[in-house]
Amino acid sequence: MATPRVEIIEPTGYFGYVYMWCDIDRNMYYIGSHKGSVYDKYKSGSKWLNDTIKKRPNTMKMRILEYYYGNDREDLYKLESRWLMFYDVENNENYYNFKNQARGGMGPFIHKGKKRADYSPGWIDHRKGKKLEEIYKNPEEVRNRFKRAVREYFEKHGHGWAKGKKHKSDKRTGKTVEEIYGYRKIINPNKPFIITIKEPLVEECEVYCRHEIDFFNLIKMETSNLSILKRMGKKEVLRRHQDCRHDYPVGTILYLKFMDENH
Repeated sequence: MATPRVEIIEPTGYFGYVYMWCDIDRNMYYIGSHKGSVYDKYKSGSKWLNDTIKKRPNTMKMRILEYYYGNDREDLYKLESRWLMFYDVENNENYYNFKNQARGGMGPFIHKGKKRADYSPGWIDHRKGKKLEEIYKNPEEVRNRFKRAVREYFEKHGHGWAKGKKHKSDKRTGKTVEEIYGYRKIINPNKPFIITIKEPLVEECEVYCRHEIDFFNLIKMETSNLSILKRMGKKEVLRRHQDCRHDYPVGTILYLKFMDENH
């Protein structure tokens, strides 16, 4: 079945094509490419655009910009990039495309000086925190595509895409631990200390530690917890991670008290 409202006279023997969708209501355009026939079920490579075509089919119109008769998908991407550069979509407010490069190019999600949240304030990235296997049907293919894109960018420019870009400065740079956390101004972290452990339904116990290594080996906690104890004097176990070292149940409270060397 043909795609609705397509202006084409389909030739034969082509590998793929570069297309343009027109949003008549908003006077906006979108350029993309596809390997296959114009008459298959493919609409575009953008999920939100496909949803728009499904919701407003009478206001969306597609035309073919150019057919490709080769046999290399990368060449088809290059053909798409030429059309994107021809219309300069990156600097043209009438195009939904973000960059003058097929597949989005390399770099952060910024479109004409705006971030995605500026266009859709309620937008949530449901992929955040997920692995490729949880997002894509063919994760290995996606992983290889990312590697190929990075390699091609390096071969073309001789460096990674982040070269020359300024990173956010770390406000802690050049400061001492005392200046960052403050707790070492009050207490001496090298003194021996006693950890009092109060577990639910278990009689409390005390563990003598000479230094941080003892805390790591005897209390079975990461030294980051010791930093909290030194600063606050108290640490409560609120949850247990799968890979945590200690066996204390949720609700356990630990207290720290510094002692003299001859204790």
